[in-house]
Amino acid sequence: MKTTPVRSLLLMAGLVLGSLSAVAASAPNEATVLKITGTATMTIPGGAPQALQLGSKIPQGATVNTGPGAELHIQPFDGTVTTINANTSVTMDNLSLQTDNSGKITKQSAKLNLRSGNMVSTIDPTKKSINDYAVSTPKGVAAARGSQLSTGVQPGDVVTISANADSISFTQANGTVVTISQGSVLVTTPGAGGAAATTAVVTLASLANSTTPEAVAAKAAIQAGVTAMATVLQSNLGGLSAQGATDLAAKVVTIAVIANPTGAAATTATIVNAMTTTTAENANGAGSQAPNANDATAIATIINAATVAAPEQSQAIASASNAIVPPALQAMISKVAFDNAPPAQQAAIQSDLATVKSNQGEAAPPPLQNVAPPVVQPVVPDAITQPPTPNTPPSQPTPTENTTIAIP
Repeated sequence: MKTTPVRSLLLMAGLVLGSLSAVAASAPNEATVLKITGTATMTIPGGAPQALQLGSKIPQGATVNTGPGAELHIQPFDGTVTTINANTSVTMDNLSLQTDNSGKITKQSAKLNLRSGNMVSTIDPTKKSINDYAVSTPKGVAAARGSQLSTGVQPGDVVTISANADSISFTQANGTVVTISQGSVLVTTPGAGGAAATTAVVTLASLANSTTPEAVAAKAAIQAGVTAMATVLQSNLGGLSAQGATDLAAKVVTIAVIANPTGAAATTATIVNAMTTTTAENANGAGSQAPNANDATAIATIINAATVAAPEQSQAIASASNAIVPPALQAMISKVAFDNAPPAQQAAIQSDLATVKSNQGEAAPPPLQNVAPPVVQPVVPDAITQPPTPNTPPSQPTPTENTTIAIP
């Protein structure tokens, strides 16, 4: 059959319309207040400050300010919680969702401009394929798709960025991209007499015995991650999957324990306690699927992470955790610690468990070496999934020791 010009035009129009219907649609999104302690406000451009409360919606372009002693947890998109600490100012530069023609979310984006103060971002690694999260600072932009990062901006544009779980990327103002590896912390120091600021990339291996100002700042950033992670777990915030929450918690614990081995027992107990005393506080009515006291695999994963990171602290870790978990989990915790402990500590771990059970009126436990090891969740491999934008220099190699770089 001969095709007329009109028919050709109609066919072309149909093809164009069909292709347009398949093109992803992007729309503005809003962040949601999940939990608030103290006072916080948001200011929409051209408007007056408005008090925030549980369930408040924060649109793109709004600036959030927290008061003294305040702590604000918001959800920029599903699977992510941003913990905004006291005396902090942050602007929602971008909040958007991209969907395909069936309405399925193909990309969820958030770019938060941290003007001053401190915040911790917890991003579900099981949603890496659609996550696009970034924090803008006066010295550059930190980006991640599935990790936890602590970010701080102090007077004089002193910037601290800590990779508390998986590695993250940091794009400087000149376009150079620096990889901040797991457990490393980027700390800027203003230059004297008009000189350029310098940035120390403080690596995890160097933190345990260091008392330099950079190391102190790094440890504080890592500890802030532990505190934020505990709140996310305990309050079931942000729509994180059970796998994602456990994966992030295990990595956060690992890094915090390596950075401060003597605090291993307290750090581990903080996370274990959060898992065993969960509550539902998500303002959307759809909290995270955070692990809880009945999730032995999740608890075992945390204990394993801590005792592998600091084997010499295994007895202390087991003792502190067994003091707060349900009795049904105590033998499992002791078994994980026993398997990772130095031989000199194994008898003490067995003895500690026997004492606990005796005090509870239970029979003496069997020898831990004869107990089958519990199931432990494998962690999601670390990977940089936020590639540099086109036409920017490639990432620098992951540093293996403290290095400094110049930041304009």
